[in-house]
Amino acid sequence: MIKSLLHFNNPNDLTKDEIKGVPWKVVGTVASSQDGKFGNCLSMTGNGYLQNNTIDLSLDKEWTLEMWVYADSYYGSQPVFSISSGESPSRGILIEGGKLYVAVNNSWRTFSLDFPISQWVHFSLVNSLQELYAFVNGIRKVKLSNNQVTLGGTPEILLGSDRTISTYFRGLVDEFRISDNALWTYDFTPPTHEASMFKYIFIDKNNTVMGMR
Repeated sequence: MIKSLLHFNNPNDLTKDEIKGVPWKVVGTVASSQDGKFGNCLSMTGNGYLQNNTIDLSLDKEWTLEMWVYADSYYGSQPVFSISSGESPSRGILIEGGKLYVAVNNSWRTFSLDFPISQWVHFSLVNSLQELYAFVNGIRKVKLSNNQVTLGGTPEILLGSDRTISTYFRGLVDEFRISDNALWTYDFTPPTHEASMFKYIFIDKNNTVMGMR
């Protein structure tokens, strides 16, 4: 099942979630762009971000967070998104400057994602109850035992920012989706169409379709 799905197709309602009752909040200023991966998309110019603190991304549940990202030349160390509890010491997960930062046993570990700029990139973060995976364009970059990861509390999701810093993402985001399945644990082919509310294609390590939900 889908927990949240943002197409960003409506310029007048950029936080419209296809799943009713999932509130996203705009903090600062964001805009609409016609240069999306599929239709319109969210344009972020370093002045704002989206926030949600109602979606349960606990590590004792399966989930997949995915999106298309186009980072411009200002990318640098700007945060694409973060998941954090706001507790002290800081705990959570952060994509920033082409790297994945994960709070492991209350200290941060850094993983390089080779996150390219000035092109559309499919990124996904998958929690499978036993491992946490990060994929870039369907290629698995990180596999980490999730019993080492510290989130704490009820995680807050920030798209385009991180609660511990004051800089915001510059670039485009499209097809932001969170589902309650661990969709991928091996390399896969990124979606070639707009994100769906219903069909999930499961592919094994040999890129063979195993089934749909």
